[in-house]
Amino acid sequence: MGFCLLLILGLFSSLVYAENVDYRGLKAIFGEAVTTSATGQPQQVSETPLSMTIISADEIMASNALDIPQLLRREAGVDVSRNFKGNADVNIRGYNKPLSNRLLVLINGRQVYMDNLGMTIWASLPVQLSEIEQIEVVRGPNTALFGFNAASGVVNIITKNPIYDHHDSIAKVRVGTQSLKQSSLVVTVNPNDRLAMRLSTGFQYSDGFERDSKNPEPTQDDALVSRSASLDAIYSFSAKQHLRMELGLNEQISDVLFPYHYAGVYESVARHFKLDYSNDRGDLGVLSIGYYYNSNDAIADPEKFFGVLSPLYYRNRLHVIQAANLWPLKNNQTLRLGAEFRRNELETDYVGSEGDQFHVNTLSTSLMYNWSVTDSVSWINSVSGHHWRSERHSDLMLIDSVVPITAEDYDRDEFEYSFNSGLLYQHDERNSYRLSVGRGLHIPSHVEMSRSQLVVPAEVYGNPTLETETLFSVELGWAHRCDGPMSQMYVTLFYQSMDDVIAATLHTLGVLGGSGGTLGDYTFENVGESNAYGIEWIIEGEAIDNQLNWSFNYTYLQHDDTDRIGPAYFVDFEQTMPEHKVNLHLNYDLGPWHYELDLHYVSERSDYEFTSSDLLMTRRAYEVPDYWIMNAAIGYQLSKQTTLSLSGYNMIDDHFERPEFEFIEGLDVGGANELGASYAISLTHEFE
Repeated sequence: MGFCLLLILGLFSSLVYAENVDYRGLKAIFGEAVTTSATGQPQQVSETPLSMTIISADEIMASNALDIPQLLRREAGVDVSRNFKGNADVNIRGYNKPLSNRLLVLINGRQVYMDNLGMTIWASLPVQLSEIEQIEVVRGPNTALFGFNAASGVVNIITKNPIYDHHDSIAKVRVGTQSLKQSSLVVTVNPNDRLAMRLSTGFQYSDGFERDSKNPEPTQDDALVSRSASLDAIYSFSAKQHLRMELGLNEQISDVLFPYHYAGVYESVARHFKLDYSNDRGDLGVLSIGYYYNSNDAIADPEKFFGVLSPLYYRNRLHVIQAANLWPLKNNQTLRLGAEFRRNELETDYVGSEGDQFHVNTLSTSLMYNWSVTDSVSWINSVSGHHWRSERHSDLMLIDSVVPITAEDYDRDEFEYSFNSGLLYQHDERNSYRLSVGRGLHIPSHVEMSRSQLVVPAEVYGNPTLETETLFSVELGWAHRCDGPMSQMYVTLFYQSMDDVIAATLHTLGVLGGSGGTLGDYTFENVGESNAYGIEWIIEGEAIDNQLNWSFNYTYLQHDDTDRIGPAYFVDFEQTMPEHKVNLHLNYDLGPWHYELDLHYVSERSDYEFTSSDLLMTRRAYEVPDYWIMNAAIGYQLSKQTTLSLSGYNMIDDHFERPEFEFIEGLDVGGANELGASYAISLTHEFE
């Protein structure tokens, strides 16, 4: 606690986004995408000390993508596994799993992953693709720079600023196979010189893919339903003093894959409110003060898939207060200090109980120092302290758990630290080199620590004795500018080590399988250590008079699970993560015509062994063959403002991205959906 008090003015860089940044204008000046994420000041993405790529607004609109995970699949080092038509798990540099919870996802600095399971339900994000300015993909642990839970990486979604993008009002409708219906409307208005607002709304509906006789029909109907609305308003007191307010609502129902490869339906109502104040005070620095509130009511229900476990109801409330100051110092140095306080509350209802309450208070503080040593050398360092306390207000409902748990175990007082350091050397106009190290944290989620659900003959509970999962990374990067069709190349070598890995475990003991007469104990435990190393190679270029833009990337990733807890833990990352991934992207403009092509290859995963939800056969192993994905789009500009597009998704290879879906009559259902081809036609109109 003393370290936290010493650094009470530490900063999370998410506060930078309270400032008003004209990303589009800066990109026009620098000639490439610009970020403020690393240092709080505009930087060309090629000159940041982070392993980062940026997906621009133009790329997003040209892609005709159905959702954000489809765009993220293009990026080197990003692991995307689709389980059902509208559900995907995303992580960076391996360790992907159902409801992956090591990736921090932000919208304008606001955390949007759900704290109950620590995961991101991508269909629940209250943002339309047409209102996104850029998506920053940051690889590796960056907790000290970006904040809470940035363990494996960060997906930072930045929406268009209504001050600078006052002409961006866009309507889009799309229909397609699997009963796809999708619409969005984004309207930007400027009532006067001081006030600018953007309103957006969206709807999407889709069935899943047809099933064969082996599998039940409920996977096909109503695979995804989502409705959302949001408001983003900025009031400028002066050119250097601004107040920004964001609020929104999302309702969604989607088929998902829970831990243990348990298929179910996740229904949620998410609301948010965010208020940021920023003041550029010259030599005194830029002061930022912010508050946001996330509310999420959710039901995890297996009924659609004939499961025997009962629904679980979650009510999650998150209050976050932030304060920061960025000072310019002498000799090209900047210092950033600030603090963040989080009040995170979870209430659940389950069989035999109502109002099971668990909350965590977290004080996180950090200090960032950036120094441009010379014109060719820059150095950034950030350190952060995280002090958290938890408490539970309910009775335990455990018969005889394998993991010994007492009520006192839920009252915890913990401190953890994280750091990031990056050194960038610009050797000449064509070549730069980057060395970075970091220590990131994955603090156990609420459900991993506190879930308690007695369902005879199984017992399902969280584990409050879990240790914080830590991830250390070191990486070396090289960026090279070229002439001709290949304009840029990036190569990154990395090594990462994860301690106290948190994983879902299943103990099957006793006559019926579990202690106390239960068939199995479903819980979460620290299962040992794991290392990973790999290479990310990215090349980009232009051809045919700059009408053809292309990019290619290759990722090699190897896991080494050096320590495992034993037979209760079945997910072996050495076998469940692909070693090779290849992505190719082409974008070609020819007069009023526009052509887009994405091609992805993912290598096989042998002996994908996991904890099955089949209560009579808890251990299963499958091979997930390698697969290809091809997405393509053709667009025709009917007028300056209106575009008609035809898109195809997964056009060449029906495939599973996780072990296949199974139906065992009278028992549970586990596994993912086979993904087939789908097609859609869309109409986009931009208002002046």
